[in-house]
Amino acid sequence: MHHKIISFFILIALFSIAAFAQPEKTYSKKHGDSLIHTKFMIDSKKEARDAVENIVKYTGLTQNFQIVENTAIPTAIAYNKKKQRYIAYNPQFMLRVKDRTKSDWGAISVLAHEIGHHLSGHTLITRRRDPKEELEADRFSGFILYKMGAPLEEAKSCASLVELNSSTETHPPKTERLIAITLGWLDANKLEEGIFSVDTATSNPLPFLSTDLEKKKKTPYVYKCMIYGDKNYYYVDEKNQVVSIDDYLQPYVVGYKVKSQDPGFDWIFSVQSLTYGVDSRGKMWSKTYAGDAIMVGKVYNIER
Repeated sequence: MHHKIISFFILIALFSIAAFAQPEKTYSKKHGDSLIHTKFMIDSKKEARDAVENIVKYTGLTQNFQIVENTAIPTAIAYNKKKQRYIAYNPQFMLRVKDRTKSDWGAISVLAHEIGHHLSGHTLITRRRDPKEELEADRFSGFILYKMGAPLEEAKSCASLVELNSSTETHPPKTERLIAITLGWLDANKLEEGIFSVDTATSNPLPFLSTDLEKKKKTPYVYKCMIYGDKNYYYVDEKNQVVSIDDYLQPYVVGYKVKSQDPGFDWIFSVQSLTYGVDSRGKMWSKTYAGDAIMVGKVYNIER
């Protein structure tokens, strides 16, 4: 079983989709990964079918996609043909993805994005995709990756690394896509934690935060968060929602406190495309892709 799981993640790292970016015209195998290249070219069809089936299992559905190689396309694409659902891919571009993301999860996220187009019904009608559909597929990707055990930063890794330029007629800006992936990841986290009452698609105001600092009333907030260089303060409530206060002193939800899968952090502060780790001393950290940690803020426990 362990061997199968390892093989599955090695395979998935070879996938990508056209929705993220156009591929580079040349590829240098600077890691000399000729064995992976040879194995993939020989077994890609069978392994691709197995990989998609494993992804779809996390939705509770049965895999019924046709997986085909197509060197005429630049990356990969989901489409319908004669009432059959297809995912076509360019093997060379799949190899390139592994080198660019340095992460199995990055490739899994883009494959989940493409499956999201199918399961959301975006491929039922032949037409140009629109930004709303891309964001729906991104959110689906984030949801599935959480269920598969991916940390939030890894779920966003491909979208963060691939160059996504300004908004076009079919694709939204990079920031919006990162937010969509984050919201999907948080949706799955909330389901696991048993928090069903809050809709992440909207920011429902919380009860008014009293400004009478002299009163000893218990507030609904547990933490106060300060990010260096940010004039706003953020509060974490008892429902693990991150709240900010507008110019009219009204609270509104901007993000969530989520469980950390990094043993170095107690929990994760996640607001839109920002994700920071909070340690046991209340220090807030940002990690670069090189693995370096930078202190970006401080968290204070209000209840103490």
